Amino acid sequence: MNWQKKPTTQSLNVFQKGYVIQARNYIIALVGFLLGSLCLSHSANAQSAGIIVDREAVAKELSEKHREKTVGMGLADNGGVLELFTSEGGETWTVLLTMPNGASFVVGTGKAWAGKPVTTKGMQI
Repeated sequence: MNWQKKPTTQSLNVFQKGYVIQARNYIIALVGFLLGSLCLSHSANAQSAGIIVDREAVAKELSEKHREKTVGMGLADNGGVLELFTSEGGETWTVLLTMPNGASFVVGTGKAWAGKPVTTKGMQI
């Protein structure tokens, strides 16, 4: 028996069009994934850091500049008071969290608030 390896006439050409396109697609997907991960981690860090604001100053600015007023409040499990400010027609809205120590944080802002009364256990909120 002859166990010698026969020479092959075909070689893998990584520069063929199909391989280049496939490699390019993988690189684009990898770069997109990395950029997306970076953006998500950056926004999560920015939110978790939180900027302490003066509640009275924020409420005054919301009233004067955006015509927003408090339309709802709730007590959070951590002891903070969550306030919802909206403009008359719901064009803009802001959620503010004030902690028991007096520190306040803007939790979120947005546009097009669609509010309607909510009834829970016979109480209108």
